[in-house]
Amino acid sequence: MICCRYMDFKYWLCAIERGQFKVSKPSDFEDGYDSAAYAAGEISRDVIERFSNSAMDVLRSHNLRDALQSSGITSSDVYEQRQKSFRGYFDHFFLRRAAVDEYLRVLCFFDDDNATEKDRYEMWERYGGAFSGVRVFVDLDKFIGGEYKKVKYADTIPCCDLSKIDELPMCQYLERFYKDMVFTKVRGRWGFENEVRYILSVTKCRQNKILYSEAGLDFISVPLDALVGVDFGCEAKAEAYMPDVRRLANSVLHHVSFRAMTARGGDVAAYEDIV
Repeated sequence: MICCRYMDFKYWLCAIERGQFKVSKPSDFEDGYDSAAYAAGEISRDVIERFSNSAMDVLRSHNLRDALQSSGITSSDVYEQRQKSFRGYFDHFFLRRAAVDEYLRVLCFFDDDNATEKDRYEMWERYGGAFSGVRVFVDLDKFIGGEYKKVKYADTIPCCDLSKIDELPMCQYLERFYKDMVFTKVRGRWGFENEVRYILSVTKCRQNKILYSEAGLDFISVPLDALVGVDFGCEAKAEAYMPDVRRLANSVLHHVSFRAMTARGGDVAAYEDIV
């Protein structure tokens, strides 16, 4: 699958020189409802205690409704669930995004094939340095160690039925559900991102030595043959990027197409080859 990523030119150049892309922790996402979830079901206290320290916050029944509303959950069937007294069972919990950080890292891309020109304009403006950065096209099938999927835009954050927790070992159950969390976003102002997410298991990537940490940031190795094309925004200065483009085009990125945006506005932006 061919997708693209908008970024600052200097950041992109550094990524190419290192052969690595920075990956995000779910807790770093701007949207508070992104990669959030809640859990429901009658679960015994001993099961909850296995989770509560590292994976979720417990909601006492007396403030359940307010907490659900403040989280953006609007489904009426959630409100209608009985709110039991606190007698060894909990009805609902909210999964903390920070808990997902223990399991997964995420790299976000834009599905250009299914986007409108308005979507592209928003992406250039927000993530492409207001048209002074780059748009990098990659082939996700050539990435190593993870999996990708198009983000599902839903009306509410996902619900995890913890009453089925004993069907799988704890770590497998959590990782499976956390993937569902990361691939789901609450419908709203982020729809223009047409997002595809590439996710990686922290444990597996560290075992295979493709996930690296430096100064509190995480990076994954990216094969250079996964890069397909690079577009420069119309506000980027050719005299600043052309020396590096020529150097890379004549060496490690000889297979990549380089273009510059020559005009924006109207229904379609215009580009021309520069190498």
